[in-house]
Amino acid sequence: MMKKTIYAAVVLMFVLTGCAGTKLVSQWSQPGYNGPAFKNLLIIGIFKDDLRRHMYEDAFVEQLRGYGVKAVASYTVVPKLSGKKEQDKKRIKAAVAKLNSDAVIVATLVGIDKDQRYVPSAPVYVSRYGGPYGMYGYYGHSYSVIQQPGYFVDNTTVKLRATLFAVKDEKMLWTGDTNSFNPDTAQQIADANVKLVSAALKRDGML
Repeated sequence: MMKKTIYAAVVLMFVLTGCAGTKLVSQWSQPGYNGPAFKNLLIIGIFKDDLRRHMYEDAFVEQLRGYGVKAVASYTVVPKLSGKKEQDKKRIKAAVAKLNSDAVIVATLVGIDKDQRYVPSAPVYVSRYGGPYGMYGYYGHSYSVIQQPGYFVDNTTVKLRATLFAVKDEKMLWTGDTNSFNPDTAQQIADANVKLVSAALKRDGML
């Protein structure tokens, strides 16, 4: 009986945590692109507040450093983006020229999806043969088992998109979307996203 109880607990834990994490759910790269790999990138995070922008850009710069790629967080050279396209474009172009960047990565929050999922109660073992309950105890235990309630779980999916542009002709060469399921912190989202995106960029010959 103890083994059955442990099994039920394991099943319940898998239901609650089995789908957690971040995944690269889609990506696209320019057909026929065969290099060169980019070595000097400017990272631009488009987020509602500066804290998340700084957090994301710093995480990306650190991740790219591990690939031997030079990268600069844009907030260090283009602070306080205004959201005014022409004004921001001039400032970003000036920063790219000053840094002699060969590519720019622009990352943005695509959306946050919330939904509710019903989780049925975990299976509970009721002995078929023998057992300690007796007739009336068996009845009471069996009734309590079928009365075990399920419950609802609130799920959150955070969707980010990272896109790489070549500075030379300003063409998009790569883009990828990640979904983070029930993340604990914004830092967790940033770290997981840049790890997946950097690895994909490396595989596709962009780094």
